[in-house]
Amino acid sequence: MERRGQEAFKVTPMPQEATGQYLLMAYLDLLVRQVGGDLFTEVHSGDGQLDLIVVFRGHRYVIETKIWHGAAEFDKGLDQLERYLESEGQTVGYYVVFHARPRVYGKLTSSQMERVERRERVSIYVYLVRLGAAFDV
Repeated sequence: MERRGQEAFKVTPMPQEATGQYLLMAYLDLLVRQVGGDLFTEVHSGDGQLDLIVVFRGHRYVIETKIWHGAAEFDKGLDQLERYLESEGQTVGYYVVFHARPRVYGKLTSSQMERVERRERVSIYVYLVRLGAAFDV
């Protein structure tokens, strides 16, 4: 997804969150349908609109997507997802952040690219998806 996504994000000079959502949705849709699940986008919740939600065997998997705009915005997204999870009665969520700053990649460890943020009542699986030319750092 990283390699293919970098081309899709070149439509505008600044990456757009909707592009990332669409790429992730297209990727997940095939997998989810193969196992008999359903994927929904922009679902209304008690605290806003969920970006993506997967329903499989009675379980709901809430996914929030963002474009990297710095640490403060990243944290706001975590807080937003936490509120969504609480409003949906879920304890686990997924946060996919499209990161378009290749010079920073070399400074991030693999544990920073994929990790679990534990909050008081929820756990959030964080995935930074690199966009840009530098995939080897």
